Amino acid sequence: MSKLGDDMLMNVVKLSEFTFLVIQDNTITITNREKQILKQIRVDFDLYPGTSHPNYCYGKPFDFSPQLHQVVRCAGRIYLQYFDSVLELTSELTLKKVAVIPGLTKSTPEAFQGRLFSINNQLYVHNYNGGYNYNGTVYRLVNGVFEAQNIDFTGYFCQFCDKIMLFDYKYDSVYMLNSQLGRKQIKLNFNINTLQNVAFCQGGILVLTSSGCVLVVVIDMITGQVKELDNETWPTIQISDLIEKIQVNYQNQVIWDFNLKVKS
Repeated sequence: MSKLGDDMLMNVVKLSEFTFLVIQDNTITITNREKQILKQIRVDFDLYPGTSHPNYCYGKPFDFSPQLHQVVRCAGRIYLQYFDSVLELTSELTLKKVAVIPGLTKSTPEAFQGRLFSINNQLYVHNYNGGYNYNGTVYRLVNGVFEAQNIDFTGYFCQFCDKIMLFDYKYDSVYMLNSQLGRKQIKLNFNINTLQNVAFCQGGILVLTSSGCVLVVVIDMITGQVKELDNETWPTIQISDLIEKIQVNYQNQVIWDFNLKVKS
């Protein structure tokens, strides 16, 4: 049985105690603790048509799919965002298109980032297309159709369990959302408009980078704790260290040792 390499474990979602969903480009893999490939599903479009998979941060390979593939649990089901499509992972481990996000323009890279989130067993999307007009609408999925909501959000969402972070570029702020869709601002020492690259987002660990990785910010989505790294420290953090933190989060859901291991 074939096995996954560690370089494919940048976007891992726990399905059960023994099985995991892994996303890499346009392929979804179901794997076990031994990283054996149990099943693979290909989505019918490529994220990087006509190009090789990009490298980032001084040659260190990164899978940019975390912000392209938003994976959300809602009412016992697993949903994924691919471009303007919302897909459901069925019990037969196949993908079913549930709906299309209204008005989301696939031609803008910003539109691929975090448009899907779940709260109170309700699935929501946002169709902000990037740019500086900050227009966009929040929709809630009702009987397979997205209905517009009177909610003033602009930006992208990152979610782990019931923890949801909103990066609002209109107000240059980061918020934690509560179950009533209220917002609590997280105090930061930097301008979030300079950190629009999501290098990693899984298991409650969110890594944002500026252009050229001049600034790297690691956010604990559970506590809101923020750690800033420079471009010399960041490349010494190993993928296996991040995966170890993911496993701790999935086991405890509320505990994460925020001291990332750094090679000397």
